[in-house]
Formats: sequence, C-alpha cells, structure tokens
Amino acid sequence: MQLNGQHEFNAAPPVVWAVLHDPEAIARALPGVQLLEAIEGEANAFRAQARLQVAAIGGSYRGELRLSELDRPRSYRMKVQGEGQNSRFHGDVSVQLSEMAAVSQTAGSQTAGTRLEWQADAQVSGLLARVGQRLIKATAQMMSKRFFAALGEELPQRNLNSP
Repeated sequence: MQLNGQHEFNAAPPVVWAVLHDPEAIARALPGVQLLEAIEGEANAFRAQARLQVAAIGGSYRGELRLSELDRPRSYRMKVQGEGQNSRFHGDVSVQLSEMAAVSQTAGSQTAGTRLEWQADAQVSGLLARVGQRLIKATAQMMSKRFFAALGEELPQRNLNSP
C-alpha cells in the first residue's frame, strides 16, 4: 500500500529536523502513543507502544522504528514494524525536508520555513488487513495530519532556542 503526504512548517529545516528526532516530542505528537523509547545499544532505533482505533479494531499495538540514511537536515528513511490485535504491519518511509519561504505570523515578514514530504510503502496483515486498504489509507492520512500539526506546536519554543 502506497501512502504519501506533505506538511509545511514555519521553522527552518534544522529546527524541524531536531523536533523530528526528539523521541519525547514525537511521543507527544503521535496520536495514541503511550511509549516511545530508545532501544539500548542501537543508534537511531526506538521501541513504541500505542493504543489505536482503526474502524472496529482497536487496542494496543507495539513495534519498532529504525532510522537510516540520515542526511541532516534534508532527508532520512524509517523502517517500521509491529503487531497487535492479531495483526502485523511493516513499512518503509522516506522523508525529505526542503527550505521554503514562510510568513512570520507576528511581523508579517519572510522567514525560513520547511516543506516536509513523505512517501511510505506499508504492508498490513491479519485483522487490520480485513478492514480494507481504503479505510487504512484514510486513517493513516488522518493520523499523519494530526501528527504533523501537533509536531508544529512543538516548534515555537524550539525557534526561540534554535540549534
């Protein structure tokens, strides 16, 4: 199943990159996430637990995320795998960040902004697969919009203390 999307942030790429790689910020922004922690001894690897509802199938899911091909602050890949509710999923996500002009909300002036584009190839099996690809895609798109909007809420404070 192919998924993709984009989001624009009113912050420079290095600031967006920093929040995208902050496990605490990600956990606060991802709907339903109860735990996101680094896997000891593995760089750029995380264990996650979430409580999600996809159609009539809701419950706890657990999985792992591994980041690779990091090209700060331009791009990275993420491998995701997990299971729960008699279902399994795995995917490969590609994320690209590019600089763009953004309008400052306070001064009305041009500042650096970031356009994030992502593409994913996901496979789902078990009960989740029975829900149907169309419903899974719609849920994934809705969750990604919520995630990036919530992540954007993390940026004003980061902009004050930019790296």
